[in-house]
Amino acid sequence: MLKTRQFSLVKSPALSRASSSSTIISIPKADIYSFGATRDRPIFTDVEWTVRDKESWAIVGTGSGEKNLLFQTLLGHFRISPYPPGALFPFLKTQDPTSAITTVSFTHRPRSSTNTDFYDYSARYGAVHEEDKITLRQSLYTSLGIANDPFSKDTTPEEHRMSEEDKRLLHDLAESMGLSPFMDLPIIALSNGQTRRARILRAVLRKPKVELLILDEPLTGLDIQTRPKLLSLLHELHASASPRILLGLRTHDDIPTWITNVALVGGRRVISGTRDEYLQGKLADSKYKLFGTGGSKGVGIGLGVGKEGKRYGIGKIREFVEGGEEERWRIQRMWEVLTSLGPGAWVSHPDVKTARAKAEEFSKRPFVSLSVGEQRMVLLMRALVARPRLLLLDEVWSGMDEGMLRAARSYLRGDGTLEGTGVDDEQAVVLITHWEQEVPWRKDDGLKTFRLVNGEGREVL
Repeated sequence: MLKTRQFSLVKSPALSRASSSSTIISIPKADIYSFGATRDRPIFTDVEWTVRDKESWAIVGTGSGEKNLLFQTLLGHFRISPYPPGALFPFLKTQDPTSAITTVSFTHRPRSSTNTDFYDYSARYGAVHEEDKITLRQSLYTSLGIANDPFSKDTTPEEHRMSEEDKRLLHDLAESMGLSPFMDLPIIALSNGQTRRARILRAVLRKPKVELLILDEPLTGLDIQTRPKLLSLLHELHASASPRILLGLRTHDDIPTWITNVALVGGRRVISGTRDEYLQGKLADSKYKLFGTGGSKGVGIGLGVGKEGKRYGIGKIREFVEGGEEERWRIQRMWEVLTSLGPGAWVSHPDVKTARAKAEEFSKRPFVSLSVGEQRMVLLMRALVARPRLLLLDEVWSGMDEGMLRAARSYLRGDGTLEGTGVDDEQAVVLITHWEQEVPWRKDDGLKTFRLVNGEGREVL
């Protein structure tokens, strides 16, 4: 549990210098490109965005990865043209943005069934690695730059090297985040929610001092009781500029009451306005209109339903970091889907080990060698693997045998014995079928039925 606690943060001289400008981020009007990209291939166009001191901003992403691209721009990973006159971060003055700005992202991480799940590493490997014994306290000493060097003769305890300001800050933040009882536990023993708070705490304590902290989806996976308390703490940190915070959210997330402004990111645009304008739908209205001439609108609609072949290219994607978190998530997700919907899942009582082995064999087979039912299952896998916000399933069961149907419905409901769930709370599903008994969900699962008869439709209550 997070504790409601007031604490004072003493500004360092560096922070005072950083705070002397009233403008935090300045992009008067510019396009944003990957380094080396031509002018006809911008990541974002006509970006006009200014963040001022005393404002509190949420960055809301309307699609997969777009919000992260804007954050990567702020971290200097993309080219802004023309570059803002003066500086991108006027408030930093002569400070180096690479050390003064950092991001902590919680997107695309494995989700536990509960926040208190503990992964037993010793059960998997037979032993705990030495690096897995690092406690939360030790990791925080590293962030503060005072961790003991194993090759040094200096054995002075770390806490004796801390300034009184850092001691007070560490104590107050750990108390407020509800982490004090866990300071001497190994990091791997922390729950999902505790780990998230620990990552935020490490970023706040980091030396050199962080002036702007980008938190991407910090509330995802936290229980409903913890969220308002964490938001209250983030508000207090932001209000004291220790550090300033940019909050990354999803479109269906509630906007915290202390947020004053919102930047809506999607479709190569960044549209900014006040919190009230966002809640009234004014930013979304300007975002979701479909413009174009000739066949361009048809291509846009095709992308929406996944029919346009140009949406996913073969080869490397410029914004995709090889070996990064996104790649790891995609590979994990691919094997989860293959295991849960592959041949090993079509039996009456599937087990994970056998299902995974059969999935590896199945993945090597040419598509043309598969039966009609197997091909249908692969098409369902393809539709599910990227977790699209809107999933259209049109007569999806056609050609599948009973074992395939049982596996697919169980996976979509999330009540199977194998890995993961087909869809989560962030997705909407439209299932088109002639047979009511084919629907995997019930009314108490949130199912709504819309019936079409003789060209007329109505919701069945």
